[in-house]
Amino acid sequence: RGRGGVEKDADGNVVYADLTWSHPHATAFVARLAPDRRSLTATRRLPWLSGSLTSLVCGPDGAVYIAGVGRDGIAAIARDSAALTGEQQGPKPPDKDRRGNALPPDPDRYRQLYVARLANDLSSALWVRTQAVDCTYPPTLRWTPQGLLLVAADQRILDASGKQVAVRALASRMNEMSAVEPATGRLLAGGEHQWGTGLEPWRCPYLTVHQ
Repeated sequence: RGRGGVEKDADGNVVYADLTWSHPHATAFVARLAPDRRSLTATRRLPWLSGSLTSLVCGPDGAVYIAGVGRDGIAAIARDSAALTGEQQGPKPPDKDRRGNALPPDPDRYRQLYVARLANDLSSALWVRTQAVDCTYPPTLRWTPQGLLLVAADQRILDASGKQVAVRALASRMNEMSAVEPATGRLLAGGEHQWGTGLEPWRCPYLTVHQ
């Protein structure tokens, strides 16, 4: 390490940390473009180190909803702040290799996600909801056919006011490869398992359909 604790390589060049959605310093930033997409009409950044941004959807009235990894201070970004309650996912078992040996902790694992609604002009956060989780994939938002907000990691449905109207932890975790089928409202979750048999194919894809 160089002066001031900055990490450097053998040639003396500064080594920069990878910029990822799960990095502790990742901080949400939102910008609204003008209709011609040539200028910005509004911007907003959450307080430094309060949380990243991994998903954004807009409502028919122009409202902006965001989600990401919640850090210390995320619950304080809005006066209307609450923790989501009800059934929770249990902790994930430690990752193991094909011989059953424990693998190093996943650097993307996080313990809290948040969902927030921003004012249409991005001037403030109208409400924020937090949820205790044990996940390694980015939080995502989806609209249901009924105009409600689906929060994936597990199935939590919120209305425009942030009220939780349904909750059910799913057998397979909703991840970044998930979607709501528009015609039926079914939840589709895809991903892959990593079996410990040592036999090929070691990585096995799956698709789960939730009614």
